[in-house]
Amino acid sequence: METTNVLVLHASKHGATRQIAEQVWRTLRDAGLHVELRAAEDSPHPARYQAVVLGTAIYIGQWRSEASDWLRQHQALLSRMPLWIFASGPTGKGDPAELLKGEVVPPKMQTLMQVLKPRDIRLFHGVLRPDDMNVLERLTIKMVKAPLGDFRDWKAIEHWAEDIAGDLQRSQPESSETLPKLEIEPITA
Repeated sequence: METTNVLVLHASKHGATRQIAEQVWRTLRDAGLHVELRAAEDSPHPARYQAVVLGTAIYIGQWRSEASDWLRQHQALLSRMPLWIFASGPTGKGDPAELLKGEVVPPKMQTLMQVLKPRDIRLFHGVLRPDDMNVLERLTIKMVKAPLGDFRDWKAIEHWAEDIAGDLQRSQPESSETLPKLEIEPITA
């Protein structure tokens, strides 16, 4: 069976989302997949890969601009390949989606998600450490009374990555040369 090249891309401000991406990368690698871990700010071209897992931090209900911009820039190709997205951010106890009032995808990204059709969009708890934040961030966190600490569920993250690995191992990888050519008008908003 041909080796699947998987890109695990992350957009992280203080490193917590990068650490989740590293766990996803390790799990996929341990499953025998060829996987690269890159920062979204490096803007790697997705044509080198057969699948993408993108992770972004959430700040004030929005995905990091590096992640959103990369998805918009490469939407034509990404819409024709397996894509998984995770976001990290809410802190506290309980279901992360409920903590964000069910808003897993920011409103301004919903139209793009209809084009990309990711196989899954998962929301994970995040981390808030005052020592990592600037003065404005600390004031904002204090005003909204967000719980401080590390609330990431490493078992849930690993299980999600195992599901991705299983999905990729069950499907026959397609090379970028055999992907059908689609004309898709870029979404800029």
